[in-house]
Amino acid sequence: MAAIPSETAPKDTGEKKDAGERKTAEDLKVVRDLKHYPSDHRRYRYLELQNGLKVLLIENRRATVSQAVFEVSAGSFHEPDQYPGLAHFLEHMVAVGGTQKYPEIDGDDKFIAAHRGESNAMTSAEKTRYVFTILPEAFNEALDRCAQFFIAPRLTQKGFAFDDSCIQRELSAVQHEFSLKVPKDVYRYSCVEAQTTNPKHPGARFKCGNRDTLKESEMPQILEAMRAFYHTHYTADRMTVVLESPHALSELTHLAQIHFANIARAKAQVPPLNKAPQYRESDLGLFIQLTSVQNNRSLNLLFILPMQRSPELERALSYINLALGNSEDGGLFATLKQKDWISDGLILIQYSDGDYQPQVLFAFALTEQGVLKLQDIKQAVFQYIQFIRKQGMDIRLYEEMRDREKRDILLEAYTFNNSLFRFLDNLKFYPVDKFFDGSMILDSAFPEAMIGQILDELTPQNMRQILTAKGIKGNKKEPYTGAEYSVERLSELKLQREVQVMAFKARTPQKVSFPAVSHLDVPADKFRRPTLVYSAPRLRVWFSQDHHFKQPTVITDCYFNSSFATETLQNAILSQIYLSLITDELREKHDSSFAAKNNRLSAASNSKGLMVRIDGFPNHHEEAFGILLDTAQGLNVKLADFEKHKVQFIQAFQHHMTEGPIVHCKEIIDELLDHHNYPNEKYNVALKGIQFKDLQNFIHRML
Repeated sequence: MAAIPSETAPKDTGEKKDAGERKTAEDLKVVRDLKHYPSDHRRYRYLELQNGLKVLLIENRRATVSQAVFEVSAGSFHEPDQYPGLAHFLEHMVAVGGTQKYPEIDGDDKFIAAHRGESNAMTSAEKTRYVFTILPEAFNEALDRCAQFFIAPRLTQKGFAFDDSCIQRELSAVQHEFSLKVPKDVYRYSCVEAQTTNPKHPGARFKCGNRDTLKESEMPQILEAMRAFYHTHYTADRMTVVLESPHALSELTHLAQIHFANIARAKAQVPPLNKAPQYRESDLGLFIQLTSVQNNRSLNLLFILPMQRSPELERALSYINLALGNSEDGGLFATLKQKDWISDGLILIQYSDGDYQPQVLFAFALTEQGVLKLQDIKQAVFQYIQFIRKQGMDIRLYEEMRDREKRDILLEAYTFNNSLFRFLDNLKFYPVDKFFDGSMILDSAFPEAMIGQILDELTPQNMRQILTAKGIKGNKKEPYTGAEYSVERLSELKLQREVQVMAFKARTPQKVSFPAVSHLDVPADKFRRPTLVYSAPRLRVWFSQDHHFKQPTVITDCYFNSSFATETLQNAILSQIYLSLITDELREKHDSSFAAKNNRLSAASNSKGLMVRIDGFPNHHEEAFGILLDTAQGLNVKLADFEKHKVQFIQAFQHHMTEGPIVHCKEIIDELLDHHNYPNEKYNVALKGIQFKDLQNFIHRML
């Protein structure tokens, strides 16, 4: 991929330009037409307007809707200390409060809904995003309406005060969002994280906001603070916009200029964020215990790396993730699963907000036994880290990463699976001519030195441990959610125990051979409608040709229709357990080989029986289907496997019962429409009463 620079105007594509377009081209600061993958039907153009606003345009002739994302590079980290949640509240008021040109409250939402569109907005630590989709014929006015958010919202008019009902409604909406988060362990975890890090870092703030931090009695001062925040941060030079539409690039260029050129540039330089590190030395070597309100059991081991984000660092972290995150037999996660200490696990590479400090997170979903084996789990992690370090860098794994990426690039050329959010993030961290590929290694050098530096930092002294479980009695209370937690600073002696060698043998994953693919054949349009291609007494095969996306992959849905699978509540539960056991077996024994051949397997039960989906390249489809059938028929279920999965289902059900009312209302509707959907209270009783012999009998009958 390469960029074609053009200093002042778009390249001549042979399209007729009117006088208006020629004038807007003169006002543009930078225009670059970007080349993507050869098979990508979309066309891309990058603009920088004279006011500093950056725009990515995507001409997608196959799109049936137009969509836009507006991003302001400011969020909760930038708000005044005395009003936590102000950036979030401002996002609400800008979106619904009307503008000088379109003053009706909620008028923009009504316009988008009237043209079969949707809109949303979100605030995070360092950015605020406004998003909408709409029918292409209404895209022009929708862009104008949204652009007015950043030109002349009613909020900024002198002497203006929102009518009380609008303020009350949006304040209630902010409070409601906060209330929905409070009973979620993942949110309570994030709030406890904030309480146990450097208080001088903006990440230690309360970000969502509620009625306690945005008091009605202080609303005049809050509105004034919002206006100041708006004028400081909602400026063209702090904005990026991505537009995707069936409109031609020349039309999109014209729309961007006429609607966005009047967004004002900042009058003064924005004060830099506090550069204090989020994690000080005193914030490491901690063991934090958090009380779960959703009956979760998890252990997170968070390592903080003293490096700056860079493509080389990202490539090195990807290598470490592949070497340590092996899910097959003999790998870290498979070993801990076999010992029944964890039900699942993964490694995440993430970056702290504000300073983009790189972090490596080992996240484990614990079993009941695993909660009692925390020391063993941590020792296993460090044993694998030591093994990778001692073994040395394995160029074979790095080559596998490169092979994966080349295959993924080729596949993406057909699937066009790029989100506008991903484009926004890549534009922030990579040069314009690299934002498609980001940190892909492709033909980059093997970052052996960087990998060694990272492994040297994965030590107990450089780690935070967070245990979440029910029944933990904390001696501290997080002030906003009321989450109970405790913090223990581990002694050097305790930290040294983490690296004691255990009795099992560690190994890295075997290198997977990826099929050499230089191109992918797209089948010709032979079948114009779903066609029955094979019929037998107990088997029927239908084929449907993809005429729209022209993807080179094949999706096979196998429906095992059997009233026995769901004729009773017990059978419906046993169907789910059976599919879960099959999925686990496939994951442990065939995960890497399936990934290499781009085969993905998924399974589910429905009112007619069981359904399994195979999604991948056609030249390996038959092999994947054979593996699936052999696994299902030859599955050797042990009592311990059954008990483990039963406990996981019980835990998942209990977790599910803490979901909000919308989820449960949907289930009630499903139950009324389909008698094979059973009520939750009956599901829980039946699940607890199921025995191992019930599963054995069920599998025998199904096969």
